[in-house]
Amino acid sequence: MQIPDVSAQLVGGDATLTEIAKDLRQIGNELSTFELFPVRRNDLSVRGIRWRCQGIANANVLRGAELFGHTILAVNERSIIAAHLLGRALHETVAAVIFARRKVETLIAGHDAAGLARALNRLTVGSRYRHTSTGGESPQPYNVLSMIDEASSQFDSLLPEDRWHQRGEFRAHYDLLSEFAHPSMGSFSAYQKVGEAQNIFDRGLGIDWRPHSVLSAVRLSARFLVDEALAQGSIEDLPPEWPKR
Repeated sequence: MQIPDVSAQLVGGDATLTEIAKDLRQIGNELSTFELFPVRRNDLSVRGIRWRCQGIANANVLRGAELFGHTILAVNERSIIAAHLLGRALHETVAAVIFARRKVETLIAGHDAAGLARALNRLTVGSRYRHTSTGGESPQPYNVLSMIDEASSQFDSLLPEDRWHQRGEFRAHYDLLSEFAHPSMGSFSAYQKVGEAQNIFDRGLGIDWRPHSVLSAVRLSARFLVDEALAQGSIEDLPPEWPKR
């Protein structure tokens, strides 16, 4: 997939956006060159965890690359609502990878075979729609806000060395993106100009939008996607004696 560049007209001489655009281009190149090897199923017991973790990683990198590319396209088209929606989904994708790895590693360290089996089931085939339509036969996915908070904790653990964000910023970005994803104040005001005697609603008003917040959020989340996917996919199968201590 070719990751679109942030156009010159978007940057418009803004030094902050110029720096963000440079970083985004580098991240896009990493996503577009990520090697997706076939996942070979072997051990179907809970100890055969590597192929499942590789599947989680591959699926989320493909999802993330698509969301990343189309977020940039939406920004260049001045599609404010679409940019926030796509950026929010990218945040959730990165959070899902971080959450999955930390959940799996915790259950392995705790020698919890039953818990690991349930977690893998929820992480790979969890579906709210199917859980409801099958009367509970299909597993529920994990709550997305739990994933977001887990990822926020992971990002904050990198401070103070990480120069790209401040404490709590991952969650703050997500909340702002959600404001536009939902039919609330953000989306209500996206294409609105308040005058003295009247309010004007026009999609053409998006031409004056400065997308710093969206692009900063995308930069923060997307730059960790490849590293987290590699960490997720490198989890090894468990030895035959596991879960015995």
